[in-house]
Amino acid sequence: MSDLSHADETFLHDLLDHDGVPFRSAMSDTIQIHGSRKSGWSTGLRVCEITDAKPLIPGLAGPIHFQWQETMTTAMVPTSFQAYLRTYDNTVENYDWTLRHLEQRLGAGIDSSVSNTRAVRWRFGDASVEMRVFPPELNPRRGSSNRRHDMIPGSDTECSINIEPAYVPAPSDDERRAIESYECFHGYADQSYRSTSIKSGTRRYPSEFQGLRRGFGFDSDRTMLVLVGASDRVTLIPVSQITAVACDNLTPAKGSGGAYLSIAFHQPRTDEPTRQTLASGASAGDLDALSRRLSEYLQVPLREHTEPDV
Repeated sequence: MSDLSHADETFLHDLLDHDGVPFRSAMSDTIQIHGSRKSGWSTGLRVCEITDAKPLIPGLAGPIHFQWQETMTTAMVPTSFQAYLRTYDNTVENYDWTLRHLEQRLGAGIDSSVSNTRAVRWRFGDASVEMRVFPPELNPRRGSSNRRHDMIPGSDTECSINIEPAYVPAPSDDERRAIESYECFHGYADQSYRSTSIKSGTRRYPSEFQGLRRGFGFDSDRTMLVLVGASDRVTLIPVSQITAVACDNLTPAKGSGGAYLSIAFHQPRTDEPTRQTLASGASAGDLDALSRRLSEYLQVPLREHTEPDV
């Protein structure tokens, strides 16, 4: 089945395809091809450089790359790619060079500067490209103690480029059947809620299924948990991969308290353990009954935890 993308996102996706950026591939697959290395400045951070991709603009300091914490799953596609321009020893010229060349490819962007940055963002539906510098005159307290600046020459005056493709694949035939037979187990009270979070099992689904009730449930064969958190996407998790239900209660302390229901499961592609939040409550105890019911339904252990909301 062909991929489904918003028309606006297609422009950026086509550009990334032209440049050979593997935004549709799981991180684990790209790492197998290109390898990875430890970050030179941040503990627990790894980097995968796409050495055969065309540079987004001339003069970049190195290949476009993505990075991830070692505690993260690599089963999903990269949520963002980064590149840097360090051609000049000042932020003004690096900014001007980057802006001029990005505008040639992307058109006019929108000023996204904040108090200590100069920045421009281009939006393509849920996807975006943003360039940013930290001018010294806007960062008077920025000293020489920055570890990254100490270890990476030119990083104190660089212009960074961050690309968020917001790629969500279409469902396979089996996944489509699961969506078609979705039966809601627990519905969300706020049906206007829209999450743009992208997980390894997140799929964009066709317009004819956009009337699905938001919440979570199961397909008719009870082989797939279906999480509907947006008007145009679902997250699918094989029931066979779910190992436990967790209910975390926060009692009022400094915070007002709350409750969270999640499941523990293994990623289908990499077998990495991970968690997915399914519901939240305003007060401790709000999700106790739902947690027990879900644990019994799935026939997996229920892990309950209570602590102060500090």
